[in-house]
Amino acid sequence: MASNLPVRLASVLGVNVVAFGAFFAAAKFGIADQSSLAQGVLERLQDDPASLQVRVDDLAGQLLAAGAAAIGIAFALAVIWLIMLEARPPVGDASARAKRQPWAGLLVATVLAASGAGWALLINAPIAELLASGVGLTGIAIAVVLAVIGYWVGTGLAAPRSCKVAVPGFGG
Repeated sequence: MASNLPVRLASVLGVNVVAFGAFFAAAKFGIADQSSLAQGVLERLQDDPASLQVRVDDLAGQLLAAGAAAIGIAFALAVIWLIMLEARPPVGDASARAKRQPWAGLLVATVLAASGAGWALLINAPIAELLASGVGLTGIAIAVVLAVIGYWVGTGLAAPRSCKVAVPGFGG
């Protein structure tokens, strides 16, 4: 029996690329603007629009790095789950349902790792002092939600038919 793993991995990659595209749009066109900078930074740089734009570009870059890390983690963990399925395919419906436990464990790991990456790249980064209140958390929240959606939809679409019952919302 030939393995469809490369096709399944490409499917997961496609879903996560779409998730990153959504994050890119939200970060670049919704979050990363002058209103996302702290009031003190805006007052200090009000006479220097070039420096102000540099700060906004720095913010956009950090947001995109955090989003890429979060969604990249979701992709990697989805790949791990699919490889686990390939290595030990289920035998029967009960065995396929048992694959839900590792799926859920990797989902929790996705949330924790994506949140940690967001914290490291936005909240604990030097750029954090430039941000207005709540901007870092909003960026992290959007990245984590899209990472979870990328993991869930990616694994649901890419799972073999016999294992779709392991992914909530995709099995019968």
